[in-house]
Amino acid sequence: MLKEEVLSYAAGNKGMISTQEAKELNISPKSLQRLAQEGELERVARGLYLHKDFFADPFYLAQYRSPKAIYSHSTALYLHGLSDENPERLTMTVPSGWNSALLEEEDLYKFYYYKKEIWEIGQEELTSPYGHTIVVYNKERSLCDSILKIDEIGRDIVTKAIIAYIRSDAKDVAKLYHYAEKFKIKEKVRIYLEVSYEV
Repeated sequence: MLKEEVLSYAAGNKGMISTQEAKELNISPKSLQRLAQEGELERVARGLYLHKDFFADPFYLAQYRSPKAIYSHSTALYLHGLSDENPERLTMTVPSGWNSALLEEEDLYKFYYYKKEIWEIGQEELTSPYGHTIVVYNKERSLCDSILKIDEIGRDIVTKAIIAYIRSDAKDVAKLYHYAEKFKIKEKVRIYLEVSYEV
């Protein structure tokens, strides 16, 4: 019965069950470990298990392991549908001084650092391509970040994202300029928008 209860819960939770969720169901962490040994679950992070019939969500997993990491730059553009470039490395922004085990996995993740008051600006929840709720910077903040780092991300990717944003119904140009002012790139943003409107 225990096995069925765990697998049923995980299946209804997009394949995931954490040790904390198990405790709330009066199931011990050892039971999860045993099911992992039996191949019914896979331990995908510390305290997090995946149902054998589900695929791991890299976006959800990274944020589970590093809750302060917000998806940004090219990864945020992709998640917002402003870029079709599925990033090789997931790009995230963390508060200055924040530490995470993910920092050592440079082949999988790229991090940017900002002061806490800048890190907080423009966060919103989004559904990952795998159906989990994740935290990402909104479109306007993501465009400002990307313009700031255009040489790293690629001029072509950022320009296409701006054009896609301008053509989208879900845009807030006043908010974009507000963020641009905070990041001291208002003139750059104005030029990119003018060029994009002409395309």
